[in-house]
Amino acid sequence: SSVNFGYRFHSSAIKAQQVKLPRKSSGDIEWFAQNTGFMFDIAPHFQALLVFIEHRFYGKSIPFGGDKDVAYSNASTLGYLTSTQALADYATLIIDLKKNLTAVDAPVVVFGGSYGGMLASWFRLKYPHVAIGALASSAPILNFENITSPYSFNNIITQDFRVISLNSIYLF
Repeated sequence: SSVNFGYRFHSSAIKAQQVKLPRKSSGDIEWFAQNTGFMFDIAPHFQALLVFIEHRFYGKSIPFGGDKDVAYSNASTLGYLTSTQALADYATLIIDLKKNLTAVDAPVVVFGGSYGGMLASWFRLKYPHVAIGALASSAPILNFENITSPYSFNNIITQDFRVISLNSIYLF
């Protein structure tokens, strides 16, 4: 299958300088970018290009023609709202972006906080050929014995899906 991604470049991005973001937030991804201070501080030292990838079903990345009513309408369409699908999106986009920027051999380090940190960690595990490292902040990827059930996260997600559709209960 084929996936189309829209790229939004900000000034100086191609030269690997600090990415400048618009002051007016136009979607969820801009908020995350504006609140990622130290990555902007260290990027020039590594001559790094910072790329913020928006998770499908969030911000401007609504599938099914951008219609939220359709995208969020049932278990069939919500079946595409998974971390596995998001990781595959990221891998496809990163590989394509590196090719288009003629930077195929450039190393990639993924980063994120909270759920984004979980995605960064999982991405490194699932796609070690795409990312050489991951930086995860406040990412509950490990469970602590006798403190938290190892099934807590999955149980919460399953409960959320149950609210959306009683006919389709997803178990992870």
